[in-house]
Amino acid sequence: MRIAVVATSFYLAVVGLANATESEAAVRTATTIPAQSLDSALRALAQERGFHIVYLPEVVSSLRTQGASGVFTRDEALTQLLSGTGLVFRYLNDDTVTILSASASSGDTASVQGERSKPQARISHGEGRPSIWERLHLAQADQEPAPSSAVAQEQSPARSMPQLKEIVVTGTRIRGASPAAPVHTVTRDDIEQSGHSQIGDVIRGLPQIFAGGQNPGVQIGASGSSNLTNSSTINLRGLGNDATLVLVNGNRLVPDAAYPAPDISAIPLSAIQRVEIVTDGSSALYGADAVAGVANLILRRNFDGVELGARVGGATQGGGLEQAYNAAVGRMWDGGYALIAAENYHQDAILAPQRRITSTMAPANALLRANNRNSLFASGEVALSSLASLRFDGLYSERQSGFQNQSTPTAAVRTSATDVTAFFFAPQVNLRLPGGWDAAIGATYSRSTDENREFTSAGATSSQDWRNKARSIEATISGGLLELPSGSVQLAAGLGYRDEAYRFWTHNTTQQPGAREVSYAFAELLVPLVEPSPTRTGLNQLELSVAGRFEDYSDFGDVAVPKVGVRYVPFSDLTIRGTWGKSFKAPSYSQMLSATTAFIYPTSSLGSTTPGQGIVLFGGQRNLLPERSTNWTAGFDWSPARLEGFDLSLTYYVIDYTDRVVNPISPLGQALSNPIFAPYITWNPTPEQQAAAIASTDRTQNLSPSPYDTASVIAIVDSFYVNATAQEIDGVDLALRYRFDSPVGEFTTFATASWLTIMQQTLPAEAPVERTGTLFQPPDLRARAGLTWHGERVTLTGIVNYVGGGTDTNVTPHEDISSWTTVDLNVAYRFGDRSDGHPRAELIFAVNNLLDKDPPLARGAALRWPGVLYDSTNTSAVGQFVSAALRLRF
Repeated sequence: MRIAVVATSFYLAVVGLANATESEAAVRTATTIPAQSLDSALRALAQERGFHIVYLPEVVSSLRTQGASGVFTRDEALTQLLSGTGLVFRYLNDDTVTILSASASSGDTASVQGERSKPQARISHGEGRPSIWERLHLAQADQEPAPSSAVAQEQSPARSMPQLKEIVVTGTRIRGASPAAPVHTVTRDDIEQSGHSQIGDVIRGLPQIFAGGQNPGVQIGASGSSNLTNSSTINLRGLGNDATLVLVNGNRLVPDAAYPAPDISAIPLSAIQRVEIVTDGSSALYGADAVAGVANLILRRNFDGVELGARVGGATQGGGLEQAYNAAVGRMWDGGYALIAAENYHQDAILAPQRRITSTMAPANALLRANNRNSLFASGEVALSSLASLRFDGLYSERQSGFQNQSTPTAAVRTSATDVTAFFFAPQVNLRLPGGWDAAIGATYSRSTDENREFTSAGATSSQDWRNKARSIEATISGGLLELPSGSVQLAAGLGYRDEAYRFWTHNTTQQPGAREVSYAFAELLVPLVEPSPTRTGLNQLELSVAGRFEDYSDFGDVAVPKVGVRYVPFSDLTIRGTWGKSFKAPSYSQMLSATTAFIYPTSSLGSTTPGQGIVLFGGQRNLLPERSTNWTAGFDWSPARLEGFDLSLTYYVIDYTDRVVNPISPLGQALSNPIFAPYITWNPTPEQQAAAIASTDRTQNLSPSPYDTASVIAIVDSFYVNATAQEIDGVDLALRYRFDSPVGEFTTFATASWLTIMQQTLPAEAPVERTGTLFQPPDLRARAGLTWHGERVTLTGIVNYVGGGTDTNVTPHEDISSWTTVDLNVAYRFGDRSDGHPRAELIFAVNNLLDKDPPLARGAALRWPGVLYDSTNTSAVGQFVSAALRLRF
C-alpha cells in the first residue's frame, strides 16, 4: 500500500493530474498540534489536512517542534512546525509536500518555501542503497509512515537532476518493493539508546541473535568457541557465525582469521546509520552463507557539518574501563556529498578474581579481553552527469587485543596478543537508462590480516597468522519488464564474479593456502496479481515474487537455489506474507584445509575394553560439499488505522538444514563403543591400511603410553570433517511497538520476543536430540521490552532483557539453569539547537544491568575449564556497567 501511494503521488505530479487544488491549500483551519517530535507533528498535520508529506527519516530524526496552535492555512501550519529547525518545505504537486534541509535546497530555484513546482521528471528507480538523490519518507492521512527499513524515496537536490527514484531494502532487489521476508531494523535511535559503544554488543542484544561462537566474553570450554582474535560476529538463531551473511551497504566483507564470518567490530559505531536483518534464508538473492538470514550494516550518508563524540564507562564490580572517541565531518552540495569519520576505542580487561561467580578460577584468566581499535570510514558520491553518478565507501581498521589464561592456579600462564588489520573499499557507478530502467556496476576489495602471538610462563612461544582477501565485480539492471492489467512486472537481474584467497601460517611454516573463484547470475521478478485498491475490502493487493540464483565454484562445482514470496494485503493496514526457498553455505577454508593429524590413542580412551591402540584421523578434507537448507516463513504485519502509532509483527519460520560439516566422532571416548559411529570405523586394519591412513595426514602424534605397533592397532577412526549433521529449526518471532503523544511528551513502548527449537541429528544412525535450552546452546525463549519518553529536552529509556532458563547437561544428574533478567537505563539531555534543528550538544548517561545481576549458576561450564561456573554464551559476568557520553555538533 505504501509503495502504491508513493508511486501514484509522483505519477500525478509528472502528468499534472493531482487531485488537490490550490484553493484547498489556502483554506484556513483551526490547528492545535502541541510541542513534540517533528516526525509525529508532521504525521498529525498530514492526517488532519488530508495531504501527503514526503521526507527523509534522518532529516527529522531527533528534531522537535514547538507545535502550531491557531487558525492557519496549510502552508502557514507547515511554516510554524518547521520554525527553528533549519528545514524548509517544497511542493512536488498540489497534494504532496517534501521536507528537506535549507542547505540542500539553497541552490535549487524550485526549492523556495511554499512555491509549487512540478519537477520535470519521470518516475525512476534505484538499486537499493541511498545515494545523492535524497531519500524521502511518506506521511499520509490514512496510514502510518513506513519505517526506515521500508521503501523510501529519493529526490535530487541538484538543478540538473530533478529526478525521482525509489530504493530497495535488504530482503529484495526489486526497486520500490516491500520484501515478503521478515526484516528487523535497528535504527540509529536504537543504537544510541542501547548504552553500548560497539555494534556487536548492540546486535547481540536482539532476541534472534545468539552470543555464542566467535564473540567477546565467551569463555574457553564453551562449545564451538575458539576466539583467539577476540572478534565479534553475528550468529542468527544459533546456527553458527558462518550461517549468517554479513553485508556493509550491500557488499560482502571477508572472514576473520580461520572463522568463516567477518569481524564486525572493525566498523565504528559512529559510522552506522542502521542495521537491517532479514530473518529468512536469502541465498537466491545474495548467495552463499545466507542460511539463517542476512545482516546489512548501512553506513551514514547525507551528513552536513562536524560531529564530535566521547564516551567513557566502566563496570562497578571492577575492570572493563571503556573509552571511545569519534569525529565525523560531512559536506553536501548540489550533485554530491562527502563524509569522513574516525573512531578510537579502548577497553580494559576484566579478570576472574574481580567477579564473585569466577572467584575459584586461576587468577590470570580474563573474562573480557583488553581491546584497542582505531577505525577510519569514508563515503561519498558525485554526479558525473544527469544520467550517472559515482559512489564509494571505504573502511580501514586496526585492532589489538590480548588476554591471559591459566587452567589451574599452578599451571603455566599463557599470554596471547593479536593484531588485526581490516580494509574495505567499494566503488559503484549508477546509471539511468531509457524506459525507466536503471543499472549499476560495482566492485569491492576487502581483506583482513590477523597475527596472533602466544607466550607461556614456561618459556614456550607460538605464532599463528591468517590472511583473507576477496575481490568482486557485479553488474545489475532493474526496471519494468512488462505491463499487466494488474500493474507492472518488475525485474532485477545481475551477473558477478568474486575471487577469494586464504592463507594460514604457524611457527613460520606455510600451511596449504586456499583460493576459490565464484561466477554467478541472479534474477528476481515481482508480479502484481491484483492491482492495489484501498476500496476493495479483503483484496487490497496481492503480489508474487520469484527469485533464482546460479553460482559456479571453482572448488566444489555448481549450486542453484530458488525463492518464492507472496504478499497479500486484505486491508490497507494489514499485510500477510510468506516465503519459501533454498539456501546454502560453502565449506570454509579451515574445514577443507586445516592440518590433518593421525593420533595414536590407547583403546581405553576410545571406549574399548580390548587392549591395544587406535589410530584417530583429524583435520580438514578437500572434497566437502556445501551445506544446504530449505526455509519457509509465514507471518503478518498490522498497523491499525484506528490506533495510530501501533505496529504488530508476527512470523513463524522453519529451517531444514542438512549436510552440515562436522567432525563426526563426538564424544571421542565412545568412538569404539557406540554403534552410531560404525560407518567411520575400520576394524582390525592391515599394516598397509594403517600406513595409508598415516600417509594421508600431515603429521603423527602418539598419545599412547606405548610406542606405535601395527600389531596392536585394533581400529582406525576416521574423524576428518564430513557432511553429516542435519538440523530442524522452527520458532516464532514477535515484535510490538506503540508510539503515542501525551500532555507530558511522547511515549514509545516496544516488545520483541523469539521462541526457538533446534533438533539435531549428528549422524544418520543417531536419534535427533534437542539442542535449545541446554548448556552453551540458544535458549528456548529470549525477549526484550522497553519504554521511551521524549520530553522537550530529556529522553528517558528503560529496557528489560530476558533470557530463558535451561538444562545443564554437563553434570549428572542434570541440573536446571535459572532464567536471567536484566534492566538497562538510558537518559539523554539535549542542549541548545542549531539552525538545522539538531542539538548543539547531547549528554547521555547509561546503565546496563542496572540491578547488577550475576549470571545464573551453571556448574557444568567448568567441565573443560575449572572455575567457569556460568554459561558465557547466553549470559555475561560484566555486571553493572555505567557510562557517560557527550556529542557535539557544529
